Amino acid sequence: MSENPYAPPKLDVDFPELEIRNARQRLRLPATIILLLASFHAMIDLTGLLSEINSPRSGMQFIGMPEYSILLTAHLLQIAGCFCVLRLSNYRLAYRGAILACIPILSPLLVVGIPFGVVLVTRLRQTENELAFDRD
Repeated sequence: MSENPYAPPKLDVDFPELEIRNARQRLRLPATIILLLASFHAMIDLTGLLSEINSPRSGMQFIGMPEYSILLTAHLLQIAGCFCVLRLSNYRLAYRGAILACIPILSPLLVVGIPFGVVLVTRLRQTENELAFDRD
Protein backbone atom coordinates (compact mmCIF):
# COMPACT_ATOMS: atom_id res chain seq x y z
CA MET A 1 0.00 0.00 0.00
CA SER A 2 1.36 3.43 -0.90
CA GLU A 3 1.94 6.26 1.55
CA ASN A 4 -0.48 9.13 1.92
CA PRO A 5 0.90 12.02 -0.18
CA TYR A 6 -0.97 14.54 1.98
CA ALA A 7 0.49 13.37 5.29
CA PRO A 8 3.01 15.70 6.94
CA PRO A 9 6.62 14.60 6.74
CA LYS A 10 7.80 12.38 9.56
CA LEU A 11 10.64 13.78 11.61
CA ASP A 12 12.95 11.17 13.11
CA VAL A 13 15.42 13.78 14.26
CA ASP A 14 16.54 13.90 17.87
CA PHE A 15 16.08 17.46 19.02
CA PRO A 16 19.19 18.50 21.00
CA GLU A 17 18.80 19.42 24.66
CA LEU A 18 20.45 22.79 24.03
CA GLU A 19 17.79 23.71 21.47
CA ILE A 20 15.02 22.73 23.89
CA ARG A 21 16.60 24.91 26.56
CA ASN A 22 16.87 27.82 24.11
CA ALA A 23 13.24 27.42 23.04
CA ARG A 24 12.12 27.34 26.67
CA GLN A 25 14.11 30.51 27.35
CA ARG A 26 12.59 32.31 24.34
CA LEU A 27 9.03 31.39 25.34
CA ARG A 28 9.32 31.87 29.10
CA LEU A 29 8.84 35.64 29.46
CA PRO A 30 5.64 36.18 27.40
CA ALA A 31 4.10 32.97 28.75
CA THR A 32 4.81 33.97 32.35
CA ILE A 33 3.37 37.46 31.88
CA ILE A 34 0.20 36.11 30.25
CA LEU A 35 -0.04 33.49 33.01
CA LEU A 36 0.10 36.17 35.72
CA LEU A 37 -2.32 38.52 33.95
CA ALA A 38 -4.81 35.75 33.13
CA SER A 39 -4.66 34.43 36.70
CA PHE A 40 -5.42 37.88 38.08
CA HIS A 41 -8.26 38.39 35.60
CA ALA A 42 -9.65 34.91 36.32
CA MET A 43 -9.92 35.86 39.99
CA ILE A 44 -11.80 39.02 38.98
CA ASP A 45 -14.12 36.93 36.77
CA LEU A 46 -14.74 34.44 39.55
CA THR A 47 -15.53 37.27 41.98
CA GLY A 48 -17.96 38.76 39.47
CA LEU A 49 -19.58 35.40 38.84
CA LEU A 50 -20.04 34.71 42.54
CA SER A 51 -21.38 38.21 43.18
CA GLU A 52 -23.82 37.70 40.32
CA ILE A 53 -25.10 34.52 41.93
CA ASN A 54 -25.50 36.21 45.32
CA SER A 55 -26.98 39.37 43.85
CA PRO A 56 -29.82 40.98 45.80
CA ARG A 57 -31.34 42.37 42.60
CA SER A 58 -34.60 40.59 41.95
CA GLY A 59 -35.42 41.45 38.35
CA MET A 60 -31.94 41.34 36.87
CA GLN A 61 -30.51 38.36 38.67
CA PHE A 62 -28.08 36.25 36.62
CA ILE A 63 -27.90 38.79 33.78
CA GLY A 64 -24.09 38.89 33.83
CA MET A 65 -23.51 35.18 34.31
CA PRO A 66 -22.92 34.31 30.63
CA GLU A 67 -20.37 37.09 30.29
CA TYR A 68 -18.45 36.11 33.41
CA SER A 69 -18.64 32.42 32.48
CA ILE A 70 -17.21 33.02 29.00
CA LEU A 71 -14.44 35.25 30.36
CA LEU A 72 -13.57 32.78 33.11
CA THR A 73 -13.42 29.90 30.62
CA ALA A 74 -11.21 31.90 28.25
CA HIS A 75 -8.83 32.89 31.03
CA LEU A 76 -8.62 29.35 32.36
CA LEU A 77 -7.74 28.16 28.83
CA GLN A 78 -5.05 30.84 28.65
CA ILE A 79 -3.65 29.70 32.01
CA ALA A 80 -3.60 26.07 30.85
CA GLY A 81 -1.95 27.11 27.57
CA CYS A 82 0.74 29.05 29.39
CA PHE A 83 1.48 26.07 31.62
CA CYS A 84 1.86 23.98 28.46
CA VAL A 85 4.25 26.58 27.03
CA LEU A 86 6.35 26.59 30.18
CA ARG A 87 6.51 22.76 30.21
CA LEU A 88 6.75 22.47 26.39
CA SER A 89 4.14 19.75 26.56
CA ASN A 90 1.04 20.31 24.40
CA TYR A 91 1.57 22.56 21.38
CA ARG A 92 -2.08 22.77 20.35
CA LEU A 93 -3.32 23.92 23.76
CA ALA A 94 -0.40 26.33 24.08
CA TYR A 95 -1.17 27.85 20.68
CA ARG A 96 -4.90 28.14 21.46
CA GLY A 97 -4.14 29.89 24.73
CA ALA A 98 -1.84 32.33 22.96
CA ILE A 99 -4.47 33.05 20.30
CA LEU A 100 -7.08 33.72 23.00
CA ALA A 101 -4.69 36.23 24.57
CA CYS A 102 -4.73 38.19 21.28
CA ILE A 103 -8.52 38.70 21.20
CA PRO A 104 -9.24 42.13 22.71
CA ILE A 105 -12.26 41.22 24.84
CA LEU A 106 -10.81 37.88 26.00
CA SER A 107 -7.29 39.17 26.56
CA PRO A 108 -6.14 39.39 30.18
CA LEU A 109 -7.01 42.81 31.61
CA LEU A 110 -8.73 43.68 28.30
CA VAL A 111 -5.91 45.08 26.15
CA VAL A 112 -2.86 44.70 28.40
CA GLY A 113 -2.27 41.08 27.37
CA ILE A 114 -2.52 41.63 23.61
CA PRO A 115 1.15 42.55 22.95
CA PHE A 116 2.35 39.59 24.99
CA GLY A 117 -0.12 37.33 23.17
CA VAL A 118 1.16 38.50 19.79
CA VAL A 119 4.77 37.94 20.85
CA LEU A 120 3.90 34.46 22.14
CA VAL A 121 2.04 33.52 18.94
CA THR A 122 4.92 34.66 16.72
CA ARG A 123 7.45 32.80 18.85
CA LEU A 124 5.31 29.66 18.92
CA ARG A 125 5.11 29.68 15.12
CA GLN A 126 8.90 29.61 14.76
CA THR A 127 10.00 26.16 13.64
CA GLU A 128 12.72 25.70 16.24
CA ASN A 129 10.27 26.50 19.04
CA GLU A 130 7.53 24.33 17.54
CA LEU A 131 9.85 21.32 17.30
CA ALA A 132 10.81 21.63 20.97
CA PHE A 133 7.29 20.65 22.08
CA ASP A 134 6.39 17.06 22.89
CA ARG A 135 3.94 15.68 20.37
CA ASP A 136 1.09 14.10 22.33
